[in-house]
Amino acid sequence: MNGGLNEKIISIIQEELDKRDDRIEQSIKQLNGEIKQELEQQNVKIVGVIDSYRQIVEELTTYLQRFMSINKGLQDNQDAVESCLEEIKENECNIHRNFERIDEISKRLSDLDNVEINLRNNNAQMENVVKRISDLDNMEINLRNNNAQIESAVRRIIDLDNMEINLRNNNAELENIISRLENLETKFSIYKKRIDNPIIVSQEETIQEEQTTTVLDKRNIPYSIDYFDFENTFRGSRAQIKKIQEKYIPYFEGCRRVVDLGSGRGEFLELLKENDINAVGVEIYDEFVELCRNKGMEVIQQDALEYLRQQKEIDGLFAGQLIEHIPVESIIELCTLAYKKMKEGGCMILETPNPMSLAIFTHSFYMDPSHLKPVHPLTLKYIVEKAGFKDVEILFTENSRYPVKIPDLKVKGADNLDEFNKSMHVVEDTLFGSQDYAIIAKR
Repeated sequence: MNGGLNEKIISIIQEELDKRDDRIEQSIKQLNGEIKQELEQQNVKIVGVIDSYRQIVEELTTYLQRFMSINKGLQDNQDAVESCLEEIKENECNIHRNFERIDEISKRLSDLDNVEINLRNNNAQMENVVKRISDLDNMEINLRNNNAQIESAVRRIIDLDNMEINLRNNNAELENIISRLENLETKFSIYKKRIDNPIIVSQEETIQEEQTTTVLDKRNIPYSIDYFDFENTFRGSRAQIKKIQEKYIPYFEGCRRVVDLGSGRGEFLELLKENDINAVGVEIYDEFVELCRNKGMEVIQQDALEYLRQQKEIDGLFAGQLIEHIPVESIIELCTLAYKKMKEGGCMILETPNPMSLAIFTHSFYMDPSHLKPVHPLTLKYIVEKAGFKDVEILFTENSRYPVKIPDLKVKGADNLDEFNKSMHVVEDTLFGSQDYAIIAKR
């Protein structure tokens, strides 16, 4: 690139020099022409007028002087040309330096192009960042709106929770009212039957009935306590009891006739019916029998042991919260009869308070005056196995645990902390473990 530019500059300078030489040559030709013309004129004059020789000589001298002057001018022009050439050389050096500077500028321009590209990329990235910032602003606005909606939703949820609590309280109160109405209807029905069908019993028949009544009939209930009302007051709602007992249903799937001893208000009978399992309840108290019958459930009013003695075969037996009301001898007879009458593969479930949880003694067991004493799980398991059952399981019901937890102790650098916490878990189970357990036995 530099060589071509130099050649172009030298060509331009050469053209200028050629033009200047042409002008000089033309000037010389012109002068020569003039001199020749003058000489011809002088020659004519010399031929014509010899006397004017001196004048012609003088004129020639003048012309000679002019020629010398022109020659000097040419010499000066040559000096000027040489000076111009030197200037051209110097300019060429300057041009080389300029080319070097141009190269440097080109490099700088290339760098500037890269800078421009980077600047454009940076601008693009900046635009992207601005867009993202704009998106973040929009997200912030949306987040604020969402937060406002969430706060509104939380307030609505709180309102709904309060409504739910009120509804539950109302439902509980309504269930309590319905239960009390059912109880009143049951008592009224019994009183009406007694009025409509009075039974005259002789003193001898009364004495004989008292002598033949078993322990299961009386259940140690003082005559001054209305046990029907007592159960409805302290047993808990029917819905609560059904929720607790529903875990036993799978054990009786496929059974044709399950016997519920001491069926009480009929919660388990109702669960069996809802799951299309045929069942019969055995209950000694008039009010409970009447209540269940009014709900469409089959209940036989009879002593539990007497009922078992009369059966040829059963394929399932349930006794919830019964054995704590009767002496050990009756428990042994109940298990023996159940094994004898139970068909192969049948299941027996006995649910009772758990004396391994001390909470029952402070909260529930001694609240019921008809309770004799709690039966230890291992004792009841032993009695059931001795009756003949082989597959015997102890189930500690989780939903009967007392709702208290002993939190783990967390102290940095404390010795034997894990052992202490493990020990406190044992204490927790002893104090607040399952308040009920069930023996599940299969023949």
